[in-house]
Amino acid sequence: MNFTLTKEKNKDLLEQLGGAALKGDTGAQGIQGVKGATGLTGANGDTIIDQRTQLALKMWTGTQAEYDAVTTKDENTLYLVKEATL
Repeated sequence: MNFTLTKEKNKDLLEQLGGAALKGDTGAQGIQGVKGATGLTGANGDTIIDQRTQLALKMWTGTQAEYDAVTTKDENTLYLVKEATL
């Protein structure tokens, strides 16, 4: 035996039930899922990622004189030279 429920037949069934909804009560909330991974960016503020190479970089800021005094420049450091304040 096959049953086919159409929109009209469902409407008729609801009318016969006095318009009662066919949905039950909402159950209790489930448990919270496991926290996902942080992703490529890491924790906020602790890394700068080179968008071309995806490698972590360090950042250095200072005046031109301070930059000139750095004897060994690191290829993984981003150097920002600022104007000296008067």
